[in-house]
Amino acid sequence: MSSVRYLFGLAAALLVSPSAHAQAWTLERSIAQAHSAAPELRMAGAQVDARTGDLNAARAWPNPTLSLRIDEKLGLEDGAGGADATQLALTQPLPFTRRSARIKSAEAGIEFARRDLNARRLQLENRVAEVFHLLQLTAQRLQLAQERERFAGALRGGKKARKDPLTRYLSPLERQRLAILHEQAHQEVANAEGKYSEALSGFRALLGLPADAPIEITPLTPVALPAPLGRLIASLEAHPALATEQAAVASADADIEVARRERLAAPTVEVFTERDYLAGERRTYNGVIVGVQVPLWGLNAGGVARAQAQREVAKAQAILTRRDLLTQLMQSHAHLQHLIEQSAHSREHLLGPAQRLYELTRRSFAAGEANVLAVIDAYDTHFNAKTGYLELLHQGWLTAAELRLAAGQAISGETK
Repeated sequence: MSSVRYLFGLAAALLVSPSAHAQAWTLERSIAQAHSAAPELRMAGAQVDARTGDLNAARAWPNPTLSLRIDEKLGLEDGAGGADATQLALTQPLPFTRRSARIKSAEAGIEFARRDLNARRLQLENRVAEVFHLLQLTAQRLQLAQERERFAGALRGGKKARKDPLTRYLSPLERQRLAILHEQAHQEVANAEGKYSEALSGFRALLGLPADAPIEITPLTPVALPAPLGRLIASLEAHPALATEQAAVASADADIEVARRERLAAPTVEVFTERDYLAGERRTYNGVIVGVQVPLWGLNAGGVARAQAQREVAKAQAILTRRDLLTQLMQSHAHLQHLIEQSAHSREHLLGPAQRLYELTRRSFAAGEANVLAVIDAYDTHFNAKTGYLELLHQGWLTAAELRLAAGQAISGETK
């Protein structure tokens, strides 16, 4: 168990060592790696390719139909008998009006697929940020737990300390209390190791890294103040999610026009050459047939009604998306400002005083001026303040990621 803790301690030390920062995993690097490995982005990219195929199909004219008629008509007419080729025809559909509508619909579909790809990139950035910041938190909490265990062990002392005449004498009851304190710190280290290991596995899996890939990560730092709320709201219309919904509305409009133009079958022109028995002899003649569907029983308006309903759904979804984004934007902006203020206040009025109190109490304890309960209380206050401060930093970074998602701001710059 001690060797395992040593390895975890070494890994955690590397995570935040200054010499490792040059090659450490930053949020920007993590996002770039996730973009290159994410199957959801490959799927969305394949949808763009598929819609491009639809456009190529829409631009192409329908193939003509070649038909050959063979019958016994001529043989029966002149008494020669047998079967002869009596007609060769070429039929070509003429989708003049519907072809342009299909092209516009396919182009709208490509735009929708591209916008959807951008929105998925932004969503992936948010997911990477959550995993990245969780790894930062668990790494620093592991370091803090190890520091706590070392401090508890130092307070408890060893055989050499007991023989030192300048070291304060500890009663059996005090030693028992410090032993319990040390064991609690030991258990916290084991718990922090497990959480760090889970976060590290999730980070590697999301980024598509090997299970044994070494990971060095930058530590949590205070979050910078966000941009003014008014500026973020003004730029909301360019949000990738809203752009996707607007592209869906445009695609639905194009589908309505396609449905309208496809209510009737496309007209056809047929060019044929035919042999028949005319004026007592076999003769060949040519002709043209133009075919137009007659809407005698109905106009096939069901497709148009369905396309119109789909457009209403897309318009309502765009309104809903904008409402939700605006709500999330305002809430995240207010919450982030609160967390930044709270973490700054905690750093100045709690973290610093708790550190000084702990150091003074520890010196007083070593000099015999403070009892065990006082030093345990200062010990708990000190480390709880550190833990609370890390939690505030973590929540601040998560809220900053939610704010970027709501505002449509991408760190990678690939969603515009």
